[in-house]
Amino acid sequence: MEKTIANALLLLLIAVYFASLYKIFEKAGRNKKWEGFVPGYNVFVWIKILNKPWWWILLMLVPGVNFLMLIVLNVELSRSFNLRSFKDDLLMVLFPWYFIYRLAYNPELKFVGPLEFKNPAHKKPMGREWFDALMFAVIAATIIRTLFLEAFKIPSPSMEKNLLVGDFLFVSKVSYGAKLPETPISFPFTHNTMPVGNGKSYLEIFTLPHLRLPGFGSVKRNDVVVFNFPAGDSVYTDNTNVTYYQFLNQVAFEQYINRFGDISITADSLLVQHFTPFLKPTVDLLRADLMKQDKIISRPVDKRDNYIKRCVGIPGDVIEVIDRQLFVNGEPSGNTDGMQFNYNINANSPIAAANNGQKFKSFLKEKFDVNSDDCNILDYDRGQFIVPLTNEKLAQMQQIYGAANVRPVVKPKGHYQSIKSLYKIYDEYNYLTEGHNQYLCRDLRYLPIFPNDIRYDWSEDNFGPLKIPACGETVELNLENLPMYARIIDVYEKNDLEIKDGKIYINGAESTAYTFKMNYYWLMGDNRQNSADSRFWGFVPEDHVVGKAVLVWFSTDPETGIRWNRVFKGIR
Repeated sequence: MEKTIANALLLLLIAVYFASLYKIFEKAGRNKKWEGFVPGYNVFVWIKILNKPWWWILLMLVPGVNFLMLIVLNVELSRSFNLRSFKDDLLMVLFPWYFIYRLAYNPELKFVGPLEFKNPAHKKPMGREWFDALMFAVIAATIIRTLFLEAFKIPSPSMEKNLLVGDFLFVSKVSYGAKLPETPISFPFTHNTMPVGNGKSYLEIFTLPHLRLPGFGSVKRNDVVVFNFPAGDSVYTDNTNVTYYQFLNQVAFEQYINRFGDISITADSLLVQHFTPFLKPTVDLLRADLMKQDKIISRPVDKRDNYIKRCVGIPGDVIEVIDRQLFVNGEPSGNTDGMQFNYNINANSPIAAANNGQKFKSFLKEKFDVNSDDCNILDYDRGQFIVPLTNEKLAQMQQIYGAANVRPVVKPKGHYQSIKSLYKIYDEYNYLTEGHNQYLCRDLRYLPIFPNDIRYDWSEDNFGPLKIPACGETVELNLENLPMYARIIDVYEKNDLEIKDGKIYINGAESTAYTFKMNYYWLMGDNRQNSADSRFWGFVPEDHVVGKAVLVWFSTDPETGIRWNRVFKGIR
């Protein structure tokens, strides 16, 4: 309903422009009324009567930039009617539909033209010149940011040690073709949030369909890619650190535990029999309650948070993870020099135990370049830590503490289904005490690994096999494999998906197969066991791809300062 009203308002504003421009052109000395009614040509005439360069019409073709250009043209037109105060400029910016109509039909307002071009005595005041310069600087920067290069900063360690927290990047939009804004009306140089107040930085009263300009190529395997977070279509405002879908499932699982008590999590357990039908109505109630409280933000594709990962699988690939090693089409893949895995380090020594592990953290930073936040302390007194290490740093750590005290952390298949595996893990770390069974279930909460369904026993370290969908490919659909493709069908490709009486319905028709409309990609972090990536939330659609990371232009270590050796460093 709100979108219908917004579209109606937009059509009204367009009608006002068409009804006014021909009259304005007449006042400017052009006697061909039809010029005001021809889309595109009327803008060219508008630019001409203002004595602006002809190529301004090209700027009107760029989404986002055209919105800024329209503001400039409105203000310049107002000045050509001798309305030159700051108040006049501001009113034209805020209420152009009214003041354009006023310029056209108020007989007291005469077109005098851009005086500064006719008489040097009418030179713009310095403040006006600065305003114009600033406006055009914003337009130029927006063009560069939209079509060519955009700057990003690495916020998390998911790509270490190839990309580090504090790296400032340039991302090439031309590598895959610039994705034009779907919500072009937005505050300059923001993504989805205003710098003050955390409100939306964009308006959805006018949106465009997905359109990508031609680029130098397509996404290749092992490219470092920036993309819009697929699971970021809805955001829970009270806790943006978890996805909206994670939050709903976590709360539903806790409510289930509170109602029914301890459970045994196996494939034929109470979880399958009771929790699955319990989940949907519980989530529906939670969603309705959150919507009443305005705690859910819905974001269009181009305004979802930007993530950066390595593309390890392209359309048609079959990916699988076996004991942490990624395989693509049956071959080991994705093993970059800076890739990290987690290791359980038994560093039972004075350097580890002293000062509650802080000396050990300092030791890690100095000798292994591991930041304090990346070291997980399991047991202060026993000197047990979880530390991410590259192969090179692993060899050094084993020399210091011995291979027996530096053990890989690997979650087997079934890790998230079997309570026995949790017992084993907690026992290993000396966490298990009498009566802990219920709390282990609380820690589990729900199945975090894609496709987040009890029928799949995958973990982040033992995942798949899984084929990545390609545009035009048809897959057989059944209730067993539907969890893989449900989000693609329902959300990314905008179909109405239902399950009734054990049958699958797409747009009201019973379906046993589905043909994909887009290409999809599989992206993972180089810091393999400390990365929220496709293993947790699934495929990345091609319309979510933003660009290719090409250059680190500056870098600051959060603990030690500027990293001069990373300035203007290429990305591989």
